[in-house]
This record gives sequence, C-alpha cells and structure tokens, in this order.
Amino acid sequence: MALRPATVSVEQAAALPVGAITAYQALHEVAQVRAGQRVLVQAGAGGVGHLAIQLAKAAGCEVTATCSAHNAAFVTDLGADHTFDYTSGRFEDVLSGFDVVIDGVGGDVLERSYQVLKPGGIAVTMPDRPDEAKAEALGVRVGLAFMRPDAAQLADLLAMVGSGALRVHVDASYPLAEVAAAHVVLEAGHVRGKLVLSTR
Repeated sequence: MALRPATVSVEQAAALPVGAITAYQALHEVAQVRAGQRVLVQAGAGGVGHLAIQLAKAAGCEVTATCSAHNAAFVTDLGADHTFDYTSGRFEDVLSGFDVVIDGVGGDVLERSYQVLKPGGIAVTMPDRPDEAKAEALGVRVGLAFMRPDAAQLADLLAMVGSGALRVHVDASYPLAEVAAAHVVLEAGHVRGKLVLSTR
C-alpha cells in the first residue's frame, strides 16, 4: 500500500501500479540496467512499454521503442531516442547492438529480439516463460519479469508521477458497467497506455 500524492489523480493512481512496477522490476531487478546502455522497448506505446521508456531514460539509457507510425510522436514525447515502425518490416533486419530488450509481446517477437542483442545482452519478457536454451544458443540471456507487489517501489513511482518525472497515460476510462466493452478494446491490442475502470 502507498499513499496517493495530492498531485496524482485517482485515474493515474489506478493505472500506475501493475505496469510501472513491472517495468521497474524488469529494468532494475532482472536486467540491472546501467547508465549508457542501449535499451529496446517492444510495444513502446503499451501499458508497460510507455512506462519502461521513461524509467529507462531516467536510468540514463539510450532508448529505442517499437510502435506503429501512429504512436511514434507519442513515444518520442515520452523520451524515446529512436522509434521503429513495426508495420514497416522486421525489426531484427534493421536494429542491432542492444544491451537490453524489454518485451511485452512474447512469442515470436521475443525470440526475434535475441537477434538484436549484443553478446551477453538480456531480453526481459512478461507474457510467457521463456526458453532459455534458445537465447543461450545465440550467446544472449533471457529473463522473466513476474511482477512482485512492492509498497516502497510503488511509493517512489507515485512520487515520480506527482513531480512530473513519470507520466502514466490513461487512454480511456470506463464505468464498471462497461467492463465488457473495455475488454473488447483491450484485446484488440492497440491501447495507448492504460485503460481504467471507474465506479464513479
């Protein structure tokens, strides 16, 4: 549990915990990012991705994000140094030399991400338990970020939002009675940031 700063809206506070803690733990606990490293954030406009971009930048990293052309300005505004339009081709044919990949997609995207890592680099994924042998065969590492509730981390992240150092983007807020409609939108896979359900 963490107290919501007065400068953080109820919607922002509701949208923050899972995505932000997941991104923080993926970067700092699993990948152990350091200033100066190159980080690729897959699905940079998504619920975890848009927060991972900002947290990686705050850690002093150079950040590239995959997203649609429609979201390029959005992720750039969040701090991404470079973007790649995933509809324009295969990212592994264009990108290379990353220390860390933060993957919120899984499956084929995760396995293709191994190809853009430096030797010894690490891909951190959330959707599926990865096959470590496939990564090791290419001389890279893979880790799973399984979000662990942490009140101290949440308090720090809320403070960052309150100070303006971290932005949580709420794409839409739905009344609880429209939860089915919200799930339809979410499952379509093109939500920018987070969706929020409200009892108000």
